[in-house]
Amino acid sequence: GSPLALTTAGTAQHPRIYTPSELETLYPARALDLVLDAGTLPVRPPSAVIDTTKDTQVVRPHPSLPADEVILSHSPEETMQYARGLIERNHAQITETGLVLLLEGPLGAGKTHFTHGVAAALGIQEHMQSPTYTLVHEYDQDDTRLIHADLWRLTEATLDELDLRRALQPGTVLVIEWPAPILEELRSIPHEHLFFTEPTRETRELRRYHHKP
Repeated sequence: GSPLALTTAGTAQHPRIYTPSELETLYPARALDLVLDAGTLPVRPPSAVIDTTKDTQVVRPHPSLPADEVILSHSPEETMQYARGLIERNHAQITETGLVLLLEGPLGAGKTHFTHGVAAALGIQEHMQSPTYTLVHEYDQDDTRLIHADLWRLTEATLDELDLRRALQPGTVLVIEWPAPILEELRSIPHEHLFFTEPTRETRELRRYHHKP
C-alpha cells in the first residue's frame, strides 16, 4: 500500500525543529548532549497528523486526504443507524474474513453509540459495558462475534498482548476505540478507519477511510 506520512501538531510553542542551527537558537549552550541529523527526508504529502496536544495521542486525518465517505449525524440515533448500515453493507466480508473498525475522536463524539449500532446490527441484545478499564469485551451471537476494545489508557501495546489476533477471523467484527498504540501493526490488515469530529449542539461529522494494505 501507499506509505503513511505522519506529522506532529502543537508539540510546543515553537515551530517544528528541522536543523541543528535552529536548535541552537532555541536552547542554551550545552543543554543538549547529542543531536542526530538524519539528513533530508523524502518529501511526501502528509496523510495523517498526530495530535499531541491531548493527554492521549490521537491520530487525525490530514485535511488534504479525501475520505471514502463523509456523513453528518444529527443525533445518537443517526450515528447508530449509520453503524447498522455499515455492518449490513459489509455482511459478506464479515462472513468471509471478518471486519476491523477503528474509531478515533474526542470523548462524547459518538464512538460508543456507533459501537451500540454495530452490536444491534449483529443481533446482540446483551447489555454493553465500556471496556475502558478492562480493555476488551467480547459478545457472541450465533455464528457472529463482536470484540470491542478501548485502548484509551494505553501508550504501547501489541495485538498479541491484547489477545486481539484471534479477532482477525471470519465471523468476527473487531471494534477498537483509540487505536493509536497498535496502529502501526494494523497497517498490514484491511480495516475501516472512522474519525468522529468534536460534536456541536446540532451535528457531528464522521469521516470513513478504507485501508487496504
